[in-house]
Amino acid sequence: MDATRMRRSAGSALVEGAAAAGVLAILLAIGVSTYRGIRLAAHVTAAQCNLKQVATYLELYFRKHGAYPPQGADLMTALAPLGADPRIFENPLLRERTPGDTMSALYQAPTLATLDRPDRYLTALISDNGRTAVILKTGAKVESTSNLQFDPSDLTAVLALLADPPANLPPASSVPPEALDSPPPAPTGSRIEGDININPSNNSDFEFDLLKPDGTWITRDTLHDAGPTFTYTGPALTIRLRPKGNGNQNGLTLDGEAYDVRNGTTYDIDLLPGGAMTIGLRNDNPNGNGKTMGKWWITITATRATITAN
Repeated sequence: MDATRMRRSAGSALVEGAAAAGVLAILLAIGVSTYRGIRLAAHVTAAQCNLKQVATYLELYFRKHGAYPPQGADLMTALAPLGADPRIFENPLLRERTPGDTMSALYQAPTLATLDRPDRYLTALISDNGRTAVILKTGAKVESTSNLQFDPSDLTAVLALLADPPANLPPASSVPPEALDSPPPAPTGSRIEGDININPSNNSDFEFDLLKPDGTWITRDTLHDAGPTFTYTGPALTIRLRPKGNGNQNGLTLDGEAYDVRNGTTYDIDLLPGGAMTIGLRNDNPNGNGKTMGKWWITITATRATITAN
């Protein structure tokens, strides 16, 4: 009888011990999960603070140079002359090989066509768990989302996901993770080639603006002030121009097909990430004053670029 009671008591003790261990494991899991959540929230707050400070220096840069830093710029280097603290470029959400790498790699410079649009993506900081992103948009707007799915080691795909979300999906804040298993491809763009007779006349309506990768501009005023001997051959990020004459007076092609440019219409040619654009700018009347209509020409060779008529 005593032996039976002892066996029952031992069995009860084992069951109770197992139950206690199970409860302890659950409490421990809850505690770890809570700790991770608190730590992530703190890191998100720090990332938001960093991006808000970066937004201030981006606006200072814009006021000084008339443009944001060019695509591919190292933001820490570009904003350092304005007094930016290097620590604001760090990513609190993951360990970077070099502080500032994430923010610069995920930076997308506004083009002339999108410069004044509100809520335009600028850059982001992402987490090492592949789900959380803190995003900086124009107007110093900072947003965060924690329901994404991405590979934090593939920043090209992350940039495509954050900066160019698929048009048929809702905003990131409401996208279920399973809908984002495969990041959308980067925009392909077009091949643009040819010569355009531009028209930066004495009338300021005939605009011309060209942004170079170093963040400097060639404008209508540049052409007027420098005179007809001015030339430029090199890379460009974006061009706004108004052609002289219609399509048959120019030789522009889009993916190998003739593209009809029209007199009196302004065109924006913008380089997409991963593309290349080289231009040649010249005046075919070196004895003039540089202001004569129809004497300035621009030769364009671009891959992965877009052209928009305004």
